[in-house]
Amino acid sequence: GSFLSMIVLGRLIGKIESRTLISVGFAMLPISVFWLSGLNLDVSQANIIWPNIVNGFSMGFIFVPMSTMSLGTLRREQMNNATGISSLMRNLGGGLGISAATTMLARGAQIHQAQLVQHLTPYDQPFQQRVQELQALTHAPLQQTYAYFYSTLLKQSMLLSFIDIFRVLALTCAICIPLTFLFKKVKTRKGSGDQAMH
Repeated sequence: GSFLSMIVLGRLIGKIESRTLISVGFAMLPISVFWLSGLNLDVSQANIIWPNIVNGFSMGFIFVPMSTMSLGTLRREQMNNATGISSLMRNLGGGLGISAATTMLARGAQIHQAQLVQHLTPYDQPFQQRVQELQALTHAPLQQTYAYFYSTLLKQSMLLSFIDIFRVLALTCAICIPLTFLFKKVKTRKGSGDQAMH
C-alpha cells in the first residue's frame, strides 16, 4: 500500500495542494483503523491484510506531503539539517505514541478483565452450564476447565482493549482532517519533494 501511494503521489505532488493530499490521507486512515476494530479471535488473514494495505496507502498521503510542506520554505543549504530534525521529531512522536498506546492497551485489558471475570462465578448460571457442557465433551478435570475459560477471558480482554484503541485512533485521525487546512500554504519546490521521498 505504501509503495503504491508513493507512485501515485509522485504524479500528484505539485499538481494538487499538499494540504489536500494530507486531508485525503487522514480521511482514509480512520477507515482502515476502524475496520480493524471489527476483529475477533476467529479472524482470518484477509481481515488483517486489507486494512493494512489501506493504512499504508493513507500513510504515504500523510507523511510525504507533510515532509514536502515542512521543507518547502527552506533554502537548499538548510535542507540537510531540516531533514534530520524532521526525522528526529517524527521518530520521537512515534515513540511517544507507541508508549501511550501500550499503556492504554495494558490498562484497558485490566479493566475489561475485571468486568468479564464477574461472570466466571459459581453463581452465574450460563457460565456453569458452559462448564458442564465442556466437561461432558472433553472429560477434563474441573480445574483444567476453569483454566481454559480463564485463558479465553484473558484473550478476550486483550482483544477488547485493542478494539478500544483502534476506535480512539480512528476518532483522532478523523479530527485531524479539518486541522490539516490550518497549515500554511506552501508552494512545492522540486528540491523539497525529492528530500521528502527519502
